[in-house]
Amino acid sequence: MKLRDAIPSKVDDSHIEEAIIEVRFEHVDEEDLVFASFFSHFRGDFSNHEKPAYAQIPFDIRSSDPNLKYKPIYRLESENGDLVLLSSRMLGLVTRRPYVGWGEFSERFNRLLDFLQSSYPRLRHERVGIRYINRFDGWLRSSLSLSLEQQGEAIETSGLELKMMVPDGDYTSRVLYVESDQNGHRFSVIDVDTFRDGRSGTVNELIEEAHAAEKRAFFSVISDDFLASLKPEYPNP
Repeated sequence: MKLRDAIPSKVDDSHIEEAIIEVRFEHVDEEDLVFASFFSHFRGDFSNHEKPAYAQIPFDIRSSDPNLKYKPIYRLESENGDLVLLSSRMLGLVTRRPYVGWGEFSERFNRLLDFLQSSYPRLRHERVGIRYINRFDGWLRSSLSLSLEQQGEAIETSGLELKMMVPDGDYTSRVLYVESDQNGHRFSVIDVDTFRDGRSGTVNELIEEAHAAEKRAFFSVISDDFLASLKPEYPNP
């Protein structure tokens, strides 16, 4: 899949169901100590917090399981509806519809990140990721920039699920397109999960780069006509 050269700086973002920023670290401290300092500092920002069931699994066992190693051990719900994900190896922030815009969303995350970095000056990142889950009414297969054909003819299906890995320099995007029908209501989901492994660069720089790569992947998977329907605005040349 070819990436677009011109990427909008702004579009109608009412389709964004959920957005996530996640940074993974080397283990920095005991999980309860990380949580205690974090919660004490941001106490007034959270209305609720919980530990998922897998948090009861001993740390050593979780550390040796790649499916559990970077799972959040604490979930903290903020007053504005955001969800903070925290462990001694990761920090994540989830925001939901209505989307507040990248400037506000990234600022909220950076506030949390700044506290962790000031509390643990030797914090070393291992992965930075950005994920956007977009939901649209109807099935969008005719609005994608790619088509599904067999011997030159379009394949007709009662539903569709496509998964693509889109390389973009140091970043990789997992793009998932799913069509669903719930009680006669059809909708489509375009899920773009962009990440980069490694320790080069600052976390803030990598987050901005990952966001740009995520946008390139999303806008490249939809057609020109569908992009135009999102009322794109482009930066001045």
